[in-house]
Amino acid sequence: MTTAARDATAADHGRDDQEHAASAPGHLMRVSGAGGLVFVLLLVVDNVVRSGAPRFGVSGETVTAYVEGHRVAMTAPIVLFPLGLVGLFTFVTGLSSVSRNNSESRWWAQVGTMAAVTIAALFSVVNLVEAALVADVHALATSPAVVSAFWAVDGAAFGLNLAAIGLALLALSRAARAAGLVPRWLALLAVPGAASLWMASLFAIAIAEGSGWLFVGVAGFLVWAVFVLVTGLAFTRRTVR
Repeated sequence: MTTAARDATAADHGRDDQEHAASAPGHLMRVSGAGGLVFVLLLVVDNVVRSGAPRFGVSGETVTAYVEGHRVAMTAPIVLFPLGLVGLFTFVTGLSSVSRNNSESRWWAQVGTMAAVTIAALFSVVNLVEAALVADVHALATSPAVVSAFWAVDGAAFGLNLAAIGLALLALSRAARAAGLVPRWLALLAVPGAASLWMASLFAIAIAEGSGWLFVGVAGFLVWAVFVLVTGLAFTRRTVR
């Protein structure tokens, strides 16, 4: 091969590498966007499936009867949980990536990442408790006090997780706004949404006892879902250089 031919081949390889490097970030952003959309979809499915579950604070006998009669409904969220983690983490990683060149956006993205890790940890507690109830429900049927304790842990973890969701909503919406991913109205709406989640989380013990404080955070939970949906769609349309 002549020197000119080798130079031409090297130039072609160089162009291929540059094109790959330029296309990879855009491809990864689409993966992050898909992760966010999957997360929202699973969030809706999870809440629909859980809507028939006994409220927190009921007797152990009531919980046991529900688990025995609704094994599929109890199992489905546990099966979907790992997929939700993948969606959440790819979404947050994408937002951190587009925030790296803006100091304000990067700071908020780092706070939001820590909040997302906390969400994953506390929802892991929820799913572990429910997995234990499903797996050993027949043995636990003779120990209603133990089932009540499990259900209280489930409720308390869910209540405390509202604070993590509120922080993730506030921080990630600020990061997304600074990165130009979401409209101003959504970043503003995230503030009262996060406040409602924090307010509800202060009463985690009351939530575990069956209080209606859980519903104080519903508005914030809806804003969280809308934020992830809007940002996920923005990722799928964006090319990052």
